[in-house]
Amino acid sequence: MQSAVNPIELLQAIGIHEVNSVRPVTGGLDTAIWRVDSGGSAYALRVFRPVQAGTAALESAAMSAAATAGIPVPLLHTAGEWNGRPYMLLSWCEGRPMAREMLRQPWHLWSMAVCAGRMQARLHRVVAPPEIKQRRNWMDWGKCDPGLLATLRALAVNNEALLHGDFHPLNVLMSGTTVTAVIDWTTACAGDPRADVARTLTILLLAPVYRGWERVLFSPIRRLLAAGWLRGYTAESGPLADMAPFYVWAGIVLRTDFAAKIGRPGLTLAEADLRPIDRWVEAWRRRM
Repeated sequence: MQSAVNPIELLQAIGIHEVNSVRPVTGGLDTAIWRVDSGGSAYALRVFRPVQAGTAALESAAMSAAATAGIPVPLLHTAGEWNGRPYMLLSWCEGRPMAREMLRQPWHLWSMAVCAGRMQARLHRVVAPPEIKQRRNWMDWGKCDPGLLATLRALAVNNEALLHGDFHPLNVLMSGTTVTAVIDWTTACAGDPRADVARTLTILLLAPVYRGWERVLFSPIRRLLAAGWLRGYTAESGPLADMAPFYVWAGIVLRTDFAAKIGRPGLTLAEADLRPIDRWVEAWRRRM
């Protein structure tokens, strides 16, 4: 998508003419992202696909609500549309993605995980803004059967918390063991905090990033990361009850996400890579 957008032209159109450098940023499957250095300031320029105007508006609302509650998020300088594409110009946040910090300082993995879990618990104290509560229902994700949805509706006593929806080590920036920002709010929604926790833990444990011997090698690390994350979360929020249906829901959502990517150019993902997710779902179904 980045090749379809000229960031210099966009920046000039919104009044930023002193541009020292513009560098594409790796990541962002749904948006194109550049780091922009202008004068003495650094920004992140995000450009969405034309059909994502609603997504951009909801992301802005989520970040505003989180920032008001003291959650570290990028500061929104300006937003709008350019050549039919929604865009945001955000402050460039200090720190690195947690995933990279763990590689640089693996001896701090536990402390980083605990810190990230605490931050997620703090986020769940924020009430979702009205536009998100009206337009984003977390139960619509995935392909859940009516029985599971009925169970979740009966359990979900708090459906007003702000959920990130993709809270994992690529979207949490850190400096050492300190969270400096939570980024990429495109999936933010309102709902029961347990859904967001279950979503995070299934990503940490089951996202099919590794294959073969790599999966075996990194499984203990993933379990340690998930345990530290949950330790931090519950230390901040208290214990979590009745998690089995939420883990089933999160597994179904994760499988739906990755099943849609099978066959994409450049990816080696296969149906066999999703079998651990299927086993997870069935194991937690038996505990409902």
